[in-house]
Amino acid sequence: MPSKFSLSACICILFLIVSSIVSAPVWAQGSETSSDNPSSSASPTPYTPPTLLKATQALTKEEYDRVITATQKALKKIDERYYDQAYTLLGKAQYHKHSYDDAYRSLNTSLHYRARNSDVLHYLGLIYKERKEYEQAILTFKEAIWFNDFTSISPGASYAQLSSIYLAKGEPEKAKEYLQIAQKTSPADTSSAMSLARYYVSDGMHLEATQLLVPLMKSKDVDAQEKVEITLLHARYVLTAPHGTFDKTVIRGVQKELLALTTSPAKITEEAENNEDESEEDEQQETEVNIDEYDREKLLALSYVQLAEYSAAQKSLNRARELRSNAQDDDELLLIERQLKVAEEADPDYSSEEDSDG
Repeated sequence: MPSKFSLSACICILFLIVSSIVSAPVWAQGSETSSDNPSSSASPTPYTPPTLLKATQALTKEEYDRVITATQKALKKIDERYYDQAYTLLGKAQYHKHSYDDAYRSLNTSLHYRARNSDVLHYLGLIYKERKEYEQAILTFKEAIWFNDFTSISPGASYAQLSSIYLAKGEPEKAKEYLQIAQKTSPADTSSAMSLARYYVSDGMHLEATQLLVPLMKSKDVDAQEKVEITLLHARYVLTAPHGTFDKTVIRGVQKELLALTTSPAKITEEAENNEDESEEDEQQETEVNIDEYDREKLLALSYVQLAEYSAAQKSLNRARELRSNAQDDDELLLIERQLKVAEEADPDYSSEEDSDG
């Protein structure tokens, strides 16, 4: 009796072992077949076919035509389980090419294969926003946030888009509220922080503006273009603050930042040339920095007025007028000119002849 029991037990154990091997997921049976036929439901990491991987890399490089070509070819070869990835890539590229109707179809097709894709919903929200279908855009961005299944987009980006929609709808307080949420949700997102800082500057909320602008100016995560925009925003914040808020040392520092904007692209290029690890493509991107020279000259003029450097202020105002034909319609420029005139008349030590000679 004991021997029969032992034999039966051994047979049962052997049967269980064989059954577990047969029913094991493909990825657990070895790497030999996992790359050719991965399990879509059991794979511990998402699998991307090589053709789609190339398209993903092209999307990162903003090579949208290449993305469209690669994904359209891939759709003829890949298994249906990867259709959601392919149509997502295709829809994103089409959106950036401003082919909004094509992008809309591709992104909705992607949702057919994977419904809870927050990235796709975010892009659909962008399309509704472009069409000025604001209510539908709001619902779509909120749905993306609710699913919270983002991969290449931060949740803060959807909150920021909601903010811009409410601003377009004429609801600035609600817009600011969503920007605050965006900044808290994704603190590394510099665009949200900059947008919120603009609100604080325009509302005269100096403490809040400082708390955002100072870290942004020191951050290594912002690119050259963002640094230009942050510098202009910081200068506007300091120079338009109530009289006495900042001393002349701070104003002089802002003035130096504004003057450095004209040479910063050249400096970036020089640094890139001295860095052996810098690629030619990156070097070209760094030099393509856009500076609003008109805004810069106005802010420089304001700094010169506050530092009693009146001839320099007048020169900046003259350059600003040369840069924009309709400058006479700019209330801010006219205000700076009035401030210059008042400051000159009120300064007992000012001599127009001495200033012009200097």
